Amino acid sequence: MSRWAYRLHLILASAVSAVLLPVLLSGVFLAWESGQCHVRQAIERPGTEMLSLGVFLGKLNQEFESVEEMEVSPCGEIVLTGTPLHRHFGVWQVDAKTGRVLGQTERRSSLSRFMLTLHRSLFLDRAGRILAGICAVLAFCLLLAGGALWVTLHGQRPKVIGDIHSDLGLFGLLPLLLLTGTGVLLSAARFDVWDLPSQELTLLEGGFSEAVIPPHAWDVFRGINLDEVDVLRYPFLVDEEEVFELSLRNGDRFDLRATDGQIVAKSIPTWEWTAMAWTHRVHTAYEDGWLAWLWVVASGMMLWLTFTGWQKWWRRLSWSRRLVGLAHDNHADIHIVVSSESGTTARRAAQLAERWKEKGVMSCVVDLAKFTPDPNVDRCLFLLATYGQGDAPSHHLAWQKWVQDYEGKLTAHLAVVAFGDQSYLQFAAFGKDFFLALRGLRSPASVKLAGFVNRQKDGEFGQAIASVCAQWDLPLPDAVVEESTSVERAWRVMSASRADNLAWIELAAPEHEVHKVHSGSLLGILPSQAEVIRWYSLSKLKSGHIGILVKKHEQGLCSTHLHGLSRGDMVQARIHANLNFRLPDARPLAFVANGSGMGPFMGMIQQLEDDAGAVLFWGVQTEKQGEIFASELDDAIERGALRTVKRTCSREATPSRYVQDAVASWSELESFVEANGVWMVCGSKNMSEGLASTLTLKTGKTRSEMITSGSWIEDCY
Repeated sequence: MSRWAYRLHLILASAVSAVLLPVLLSGVFLAWESGQCHVRQAIERPGTEMLSLGVFLGKLNQEFESVEEMEVSPCGEIVLTGTPLHRHFGVWQVDAKTGRVLGQTERRSSLSRFMLTLHRSLFLDRAGRILAGICAVLAFCLLLAGGALWVTLHGQRPKVIGDIHSDLGLFGLLPLLLLTGTGVLLSAARFDVWDLPSQELTLLEGGFSEAVIPPHAWDVFRGINLDEVDVLRYPFLVDEEEVFELSLRNGDRFDLRATDGQIVAKSIPTWEWTAMAWTHRVHTAYEDGWLAWLWVVASGMMLWLTFTGWQKWWRRLSWSRRLVGLAHDNHADIHIVVSSESGTTARRAAQLAERWKEKGVMSCVVDLAKFTPDPNVDRCLFLLATYGQGDAPSHHLAWQKWVQDYEGKLTAHLAVVAFGDQSYLQFAAFGKDFFLALRGLRSPASVKLAGFVNRQKDGEFGQAIASVCAQWDLPLPDAVVEESTSVERAWRVMSASRADNLAWIELAAPEHEVHKVHSGSLLGILPSQAEVIRWYSLSKLKSGHIGILVKKHEQGLCSTHLHGLSRGDMVQARIHANLNFRLPDARPLAFVANGSGMGPFMGMIQQLEDDAGAVLFWGVQTEKQGEIFASELDDAIERGALRTVKRTCSREATPSRYVQDAVASWSELESFVEANGVWMVCGSKNMSEGLASTLTLKTGKTRSEMITSGSWIEDCY
């Protein structure tokens, strides 16, 4: 079911996208126009529906010499074709309450007519109408296939998946089905596929009267509200053989004798015409403002679905081409065989190959659909993504037949990493099935299921790769492993120094954790009786130890525990990578911290090359706190790693100064910004916001602009 739905969905999406885009864009405009019309009616013309047609015609007699036709829009706008007093013949808009002429107008603006023609026929006349109709049918089928695909992949219960394409498709499915379905019906009626019976008038028996009664006095007109009227056509002259033609919004039509208003013929719509009127009303949303705004939102969602759909297809195509480009080395140490639906797993594979190359391990990445086992392959790692609730990706349907029919002798060491989403019932099922099939070959040197990986969690992938490396005696690829959160291990306290409520604690890293530590990574500690793990930004020091700067909080379980540590004590902790907060290569560089935010900067400053010429701004509460790193900072200045250290004191100084004040008064600020300097910021959110405001005021650059340009890197709490 999912295969059929997926392929149909993909084919239909490719077929209708080009035609659907102009239809959707013009549809958004028309729906917006209708919605604005209803808003104006509610604001400018409240109470219009209470005016009867007869009363309104009486007001028109005082403003017009002659009238040919009157049309009432669903928004309450009255448009008359005729000759007003002291004016020429034309099309005029009149006030719905007084009948006074507001000005000459067209029934639709030129832009509106352009969009309407584009929406209906793409400016291709009949051929365009046929194309638009076919597009509507295909779009309707596309939505049905998308709904079927969602159910087969994610189950029958609506839920947020976290993928914008899937989530938008779910929430927009019903309104989009209604919108495209009514469009299909209108096209069907246009080309007589929906065979509507002719709507003919039925003549009525009526008495003859010589009386001549003005139209505004007719009982029929006085019994009809103005908002019920669609079109009223006047006769050429007032004669007993002439009639007024009245069409109402509900589909009723009447012919009224021009002399006395007697109904001489009428047409009451059949159920087919009633259904047609409902279809037209729903699709155009002319009469329902809330529906117009719903169509604006739904059409916008459809446009975004089109964009995200093409984005998914392009990403998958790009990574497929990249895999083909990577798969030329037949003498690689490891073959990484990838099964990926949208490119996420393929991207992981390419990054893994690059990291292994840095360690001297040559590997090639191959798409499973193009993989042919070579007896000379020594080690083969399969990264296999489950698509939906247990299926293989769509272009790997023949995998089971390939394994079952394999007659060669594959003597390599094999390992499988199974990817999936733990919200599915059959989590990572494809990788598990593939592993069982490989194990059934009996010829490999070894077959290992390295792990089940939640596709949204990098840590689990790192653990799986670590398992493979341990079995195959391979070096751990740094960037892959460091994305994971390690298991909790014991860390030994090497030294602890305190200054008021700040404590600098140096810890010896366990042997298996050293390679995961970088300045800016996080150390997680969960002391006894605490319910939440506390994370501290750490420094990797040149001594090989790590350091954390901890501020003691009143009634803070973790900070109180850490402040009570001394040399030789053991701490249970774990490392978590913080890849977005690393020392950049760019120079010049400025560090900005307040309080314990200085923690990760000590390791980064030690990491700086001599004569790097960085600047440090550090805000503390007391002078004693500012001296806790005095010797280390003096060393950094002596070798040129730091050019300037600017401390501010918020409590003991008079007046109080904060770190952002020091930045604001820095004489070299303008030249630093002109040189594209990078700000490394760590500390409280309030400090970060204050600093950003200061820089915006001084330089005109916002924090978002600096982040985009790479000149702002922060880790604030």
